[in-house]
Amino acid sequence: MKNILYRLTKILGWTFPWSRASYRYWFERALKDHEKSKRSINNNEK
Repeated sequence: MKNILYRLTKILGWTFPWSRASYRYWFERALKDHEKSKRSINNNEK
Protein backbone atom coordinates (compact mmCIF):
# COMPACT_ATOMS: atom_id res chain seq x y z
CA MET A 1 0.00 0.00 0.00
CA LYS A 2 2.74 2.42 0.96
CA ASN A 3 4.59 1.60 -2.27
CA ILE A 4 1.53 2.45 -4.36
CA LEU A 5 1.10 5.79 -2.59
CA TYR A 6 4.78 6.56 -3.05
CA ARG A 7 4.57 5.75 -6.75
CA LEU A 8 1.43 7.88 -7.12
CA THR A 9 3.00 10.88 -5.42
CA LYS A 10 6.09 10.47 -7.61
CA ILE A 11 3.93 10.39 -10.75
CA LEU A 12 1.91 13.38 -9.54
CA GLY A 13 5.12 15.22 -8.73
CA TRP A 14 6.38 14.70 -12.28
CA THR A 15 3.11 15.40 -14.09
CA PHE A 16 2.10 18.40 -11.97
CA PRO A 17 5.24 20.42 -11.22
CA TRP A 18 2.97 23.46 -11.03
CA SER A 19 0.67 21.97 -8.38
CA ARG A 20 2.52 23.60 -5.49
CA ALA A 21 2.31 27.02 -7.17
CA SER A 22 -1.39 26.58 -7.92
CA TYR A 23 -2.03 25.51 -4.33
CA ARG A 24 -0.36 28.71 -3.18
CA TYR A 25 -2.39 30.72 -5.69
CA TRP A 26 -5.70 29.25 -4.52
CA PHE A 27 -4.67 29.65 -0.87
CA GLU A 28 -3.84 33.33 -1.34
CA ARG A 29 -7.06 33.86 -3.30
CA ALA A 30 -9.07 32.23 -0.50
CA LEU A 31 -7.33 34.50 2.02
CA LYS A 32 -8.22 37.58 -0.04
CA ASP A 33 -11.85 36.47 -0.30
CA HIS A 34 -11.87 35.92 3.46
CA GLU A 35 -10.52 39.42 4.08
CA LYS A 36 -13.14 40.87 1.71
CA SER A 37 -15.99 39.07 3.47
CA LYS A 38 -14.67 40.22 6.86
CA ARG A 39 -14.61 43.81 5.63
CA SER A 40 -18.13 43.64 4.21
CA ILE A 41 -19.40 42.17 7.50
CA ASN A 42 -17.76 45.03 9.41
CA ASN A 43 -19.30 47.58 7.04
CA ASN A 44 -22.75 46.05 7.47
CA GLU A 45 -22.50 46.30 11.25
CA LYS A 46 -22.00 50.08 11.18
